[in-house]
Amino acid sequence: MGSFSLKAVAETEESAKMISNWKRVLVGEPFSDDDEIFKKIIWDKEKDLQDNVLSNLNKDNDNSFLFQNLQDWKQNSAQITETVKNIEKMAVLYQTPNSIYYQQNTLQKNIMYAIKYFNDQMYNEEIKNIYGNWWDWEIGTPQSFNNILILMCDDLTEVELSKYIMAVDRFVPDPTKRLNGIKETGANLLDKSFIVMVRGVLNNNSDKIQLGIDATNDVYKIVQNGDGFYKDGSFIQHTYNPYTGGYGEVLLARSADIHELFNGTDRLMNVQGIKKLYTYIETTYLPVMKQGEIFDMTRGRGMSRQISPSSIVGRNILYEILVISSQNQDLSYREKYARYVKEAIFQHNSQESYYNGLSIHKTQTFQRLMSDSSIKPDFGVRDTNNMLSAMNQMTHQKKNFAAGLSLFGKQISSFEYGNGENMKGFYMGTGMLYLYNNDIGQYDNDYWATIDMTRLPGTTTDHKLGNLINWKNYNNPKSWSGGVSDGQIGSASMYYTMQNVTGSSLEAKKSWFFLKDKIVAMAAGINSKESADTETIVENRRLEKDGSNLLEVEGTEVALDQGTLFQGASWAHLKGKNNQSDIGYVFPQSENIYAEKKKRNGKWSDVNKGGSSDQVSNIFATLSIPHGKSPSGGEYIYVILPGKNQEDTSIYAKEIDVSILSNTPTQQVIFDDADDIWMGNFYEIGKVNEVEAKTRGAIAINYEDSGVKVVMADPMKEQAKVIFTIPKKIGYKVVKKDDEITVKEDANSWIIEMDSSDKSGKSSQVYFEQ
Repeated sequence: MGSFSLKAVAETEESAKMISNWKRVLVGEPFSDDDEIFKKIIWDKEKDLQDNVLSNLNKDNDNSFLFQNLQDWKQNSAQITETVKNIEKMAVLYQTPNSIYYQQNTLQKNIMYAIKYFNDQMYNEEIKNIYGNWWDWEIGTPQSFNNILILMCDDLTEVELSKYIMAVDRFVPDPTKRLNGIKETGANLLDKSFIVMVRGVLNNNSDKIQLGIDATNDVYKIVQNGDGFYKDGSFIQHTYNPYTGGYGEVLLARSADIHELFNGTDRLMNVQGIKKLYTYIETTYLPVMKQGEIFDMTRGRGMSRQISPSSIVGRNILYEILVISSQNQDLSYREKYARYVKEAIFQHNSQESYYNGLSIHKTQTFQRLMSDSSIKPDFGVRDTNNMLSAMNQMTHQKKNFAAGLSLFGKQISSFEYGNGENMKGFYMGTGMLYLYNNDIGQYDNDYWATIDMTRLPGTTTDHKLGNLINWKNYNNPKSWSGGVSDGQIGSASMYYTMQNVTGSSLEAKKSWFFLKDKIVAMAAGINSKESADTETIVENRRLEKDGSNLLEVEGTEVALDQGTLFQGASWAHLKGKNNQSDIGYVFPQSENIYAEKKKRNGKWSDVNKGGSSDQVSNIFATLSIPHGKSPSGGEYIYVILPGKNQEDTSIYAKEIDVSILSNTPTQQVIFDDADDIWMGNFYEIGKVNEVEAKTRGAIAINYEDSGVKVVMADPMKEQAKVIFTIPKKIGYKVVKKDDEITVKEDANSWIIEMDSSDKSGKSSQVYFEQ
C-alpha cells in the first residue's frame, strides 16, 4: 500500500474517531436502567420532546412551517435556530441507548423528513435573503445542524450529507469574518472555528478541519485593547463590555469542545495557544467565581436571561474547567482543579438536583469525579484581591465571603443593551457591589426580575433611566476609574457622572477599600442639579421567600412592608438564612438611614423581551442613605462586615478599628488599625499625614510583621508615572520590587516612583525589610 493510501486510511480512521468522540458528547454512554439520576434526565428530555417538539411537528408539505409554534421564521431568524434545535433534540434521543426513542423507526422517519424540509425551505446554499440576527445564520443554526449531521450521518446517503454540508459552507465559508466582512473576535471567532472543524470532520475534509484550527490562532493571545483576554485577568467582548461569564464562558465551552472532539488524535497539538487556558483558568475565571457561581457583573446582557442564571452558567464553567484541566500533563495541576470543581459541587444544597438540565455526558463526567475517592473536595481557601483594570472591576475572595465591584470608565460601558436584552441595566456599572457568602444563589431566583434596578447595592441614584440604544457605549466621561491591589487587599475608586448613562448631572467621587474581613465604602462630592430625590444604596438584598430574615437598625426591627428613617444611626444588621450569611453595617460618622423590607413584583419580560410575562416576586431588605434633592457636597462612609452577627456588629460600632483620615473630593484615605494597612486615593496632588502624592494616584501601604509592602497604581490610565513619598523606616531596605518601581530616599522619606506609561492601570509593588 502506497504512502498516499496509508495517509488516506489514517485520515479516515481519525475522522471516525472524532465522529465517535462528538457523538459521545451529544448522547453520553449507556447506563444502568436503575440509575435514578439518569432515568430522570432521560425522562425530562423525553417529556420535553413529546410536549414541545413532536406535538408541534407539522408534516403537511403545503404548510410553510415545520413546527406549529415556530411559524414566523421567514421574518424572525431566531425561529430558524429554534427549528433546528428541535430537530437536534429528536436526533439526540434517537441515538440515546436508554431512551424509549432509541433507534425508533417512526422517529427516524420524522427526523429525515425534518432535515430535508429544513434544508429545502429554510437553510441551504441557495438562500440570498439574510434577515434578522447574523448570529442565527452563522453560529446558532450551523452549530446545531452540524450536531444533527454527526448523529444521523449513518442514516444519510453521501449525496444527502454533501448537500447539507453545503448549507454550512454557505453561511460559514471563512470563520474569521462574517458574511458582511466584519472581522470576528473572541468567542464568536471560536464558535465559528469549531463549526468549520466539525463540518470538516463530517466528510473527512482535512483542509476544512485545518481551516477551523488556523482560525483560532489569535483567540488565546493576550490583547491590550479590544476583545479578548487581558494580562490583568479581564475578558472583554463587544469592545467595551466585561464578559468573562458571557462570551468568556462561550469561549471556554468551545475550547472544551475542541478538547473532546480531538481526544485521542494528534489534532489538538495544532491548536496554537489553547494551552494558555491553563493559566487563564486561574487568572481570568476563578477570580469571578464563588461556590460554583459566576459573578453576574461579568455576564453583560446574560444576567437578564431567565433561563440561564449565574448558577447554571457557573456549572457550565466548572465542567469546562474540569475537561480542559484534565488534559494538562502535570498531575498536581489536574488534581488541583479537580478538587476545585468537586468542592463547588459539594457546596450545592442537593447534589442530585445539581444535575437537572445537564446532558447525560456532562453528568457522567461530573459523576466520575464525584465517585473518585482519591480527589478530595478541598481546594483550599482563596485569599485574593484582583483589580481587573481593563474592565474596571475588582474582586475580593476571602474564606467566608467574596465581593465583586463593577465600575465604568472611558472605555468601559456601564451596561450593555442589545436585542431587547437588559432593558433596565443603567446603574449596573456605576458602583454596584456584589456580596457572596453562604447565601448561595442570592442573585438567582428571579433577582433581576424583581429588584428595583434603580436601587442597586453600592450605587448612588436619582432613579432616572436613560434611553435604550442598541450596543451603545454608556461610558464615563471622567478618567478616574480603577484601583490598586497587592493581590490580597485593594482599593477601587471612581470619579464619575451619569451624564452619558441616564443624562443626569449626578456625579460623585467614591472609594471602596477591600480589607481582610471588611469593606469600607465612602463618597464625597456628591453633586446634582436634578430636582429628584437622591440616595446611596448601602444594601438591597433578596431575602427568604417569607421575608423571615431579621433586619435591624440599632436593635430596632424593621417590619415587613414598613419603611423607617433612622436619624443618626451607627449600625444595622441583616440576619442571614444560614451560618456565615449574616451581614453587619456600621456608620462611623453616624448617618440618617432609611430601612425597609418590601415585597417586590416583576416580570422577566420587563428586563428582557424574551422573558416570561408571568409575575414573580421577592422580598428585599434595603438600607439607604438619603441625600435629598439637588445635593451639593454630599458624602457618606460605611463599613460592611460579612459574617458578623448582631451582637458583634453592635460592639464593633463602638470600637471601630478603621480610622477615616480623609474623605474629600481631593483625597479618600483610611488606616486599618487592626492590620496596619494605610490606603489612599489621591484625585489631586496632596498630603495626608506623612504620605504625599507628588502625582495623582492610588497607594496601599501594608505594615507587615517582617517588612513594609507598598503598592501603587494610576486609576486614570493616563499618566506616564505615579510618585508617592512615604515615611522611611530606619534600617529597612528594598528586598524585592517590580521592574516599574524606582526608589530614592532622603533623610526621612522613601520617594517611590512607578512607571505607568503602559497606561494599563496595573499595580506595581515594592517590599522593604530590615
